[in-house]
Amino acid sequence: MKPLVCFFTILFFILLSSCGNEDIDIIDERICSVDVTVNLTDFFSCYNFVDTKHHLDLEKNKRFKSLNAADIYESFSSFYVSGSGNRVTIEVRVLFYNDSGQLVNKNESVFISDYSDRVNQTIKLPTGRYTAIAILTFDDADNRHWLLNDKENLSTACLATNGGSGGSIWSIMSYASQEVVIGEKNENKVQMTPAPVGALCYVYYQNFQENKRIASIRVCSDTIAQRFMLDPNSQNRYIIKDTGGSKFNWLNNMLLESTPKLYFDGTATYFQDDFFDYFYILAPRCNLYFSYYQNGPGRSEPIELPACDIENGRTYMIYWDYNHLDNPYFGLADNDHWY
Repeated sequence: MKPLVCFFTILFFILLSSCGNEDIDIIDERICSVDVTVNLTDFFSCYNFVDTKHHLDLEKNKRFKSLNAADIYESFSSFYVSGSGNRVTIEVRVLFYNDSGQLVNKNESVFISDYSDRVNQTIKLPTGRYTAIAILTFDDADNRHWLLNDKENLSTACLATNGGSGGSIWSIMSYASQEVVIGEKNENKVQMTPAPVGALCYVYYQNFQENKRIASIRVCSDTIAQRFMLDPNSQNRYIIKDTGGSKFNWLNNMLLESTPKLYFDGTATYFQDDFFDYFYILAPRCNLYFSYYQNGPGRSEPIELPACDIENGRTYMIYWDYNHLDNPYFGLADNDHWY
């Protein structure tokens, strides 16, 4: 009897030890290291329009070092963002959502102060199927141009504008998504190349210095997209701001009083020269209105342009000459529409 009791006692401890080791092995095997590579090559390389007619006067324009967006983007780390004192950086966000649409990884951001072709991360994930998302945006630490809202669930996750209606040259974004399977026997390498979403718009205003009462010039729209949904299967990726029918929600506002050192000397009370700017358009279809404000008479009547379908990653152009107020140009950027 005693040998039998001893036998079952030893067998019990062997089975207990075996079960404990098996549980530990399963936990170890179900958590995988995933090598994630995000390529930055398509972030801003497509914005390569060159204005061959005009030349930048660096003595009068302290804001940019070039007329061309590609030159500005390539030297992004040398720019200080107005008001914050921070240098511009690139923010790389990587998110993994499981089959239930729940966000799995929490530390999704990497900030780059010097340009690199790619960013590599190692992320720990349980085995399973995921929707992987990568986002590229510019950032200046105190003033993110895009906020990642409601990110815990894929169906609600979105990039939202950080206040205001207009987007600056630093508001461009790129996005990528793909389905991946993370497994114990898989290579578990994920590579993504985010592509541009939305478009850049080059603005050139000409001869407005001839009216010495003009205090600001605006490009307005009643179709301003303020959110971009991250779910690749979302039926409505672009959430349009409710403007209440107003045509005076500005996308670009060239205001004399707030920018006395950009295009004219500090004692000027009117625009001194022609000037240019860039802004970002997210909406896939855009209705634009032009207007200017005068000291005294107030706002001019808006000039409406035909609605335009916006292609991702393209550069558009707005050209408005005070001597041809009724004929502003809005379309793909080229050098064929100058007066």
